[in-house]
Amino acid sequence: MPRVSQWIDEGIEFVESGAKVIIKKGGDDVAEIVNDILHVKYTGFGGDVVCHSSKTTTVIGRFFDDVNQGGVSVIKDSKLWKYGENPAGVNILNDPNWNWQINSEWLTNAANRGDVIRVVSDPTNINHIWVDGVVNGTRTTFGREVELLEDVLGYTYNPSTFEFIK
Repeated sequence: MPRVSQWIDEGIEFVESGAKVIIKKGGDDVAEIVNDILHVKYTGFGGDVVCHSSKTTTVIGRFFDDVNQGGVSVIKDSKLWKYGENPAGVNILNDPNWNWQINSEWLTNAANRGDVIRVVSDPTNINHIWVDGVVNGTRTTFGREVELLEDVLGYTYNPSTFEFIK
């Protein structure tokens, strides 16, 4: 598994339990490894983030998802991610100099690598796409990501997998 030594340095614990490994942070279960596949615990939109066995799973959504009680912040708090390519693991955007140019390049790079693009906020909910839910007003950052994926990169949203696919 990628980054295991760094996870241990960050206080992540690994507990073998039968055919799986339970990953804990601060005593809480944050993930499992089942058949060498990382499952990051997530109770918000779409449920657990199940990583691909060899591709990076790029996670997008509202940072704080008040509608679905979660968001990318939950994945970030787990510490089980990397910023950028992360085969068999999670990629989230984490740049202290964030701007839309950095965000769009990050997401375009993920698309060009063939990453799985997994959402943790509902892209069909207007409150996630439009600031204050005002349609055709100002897009949220997540709304801009959805627009980039659909209108520029040719992706469509698959509600059965909670992923954007090409």
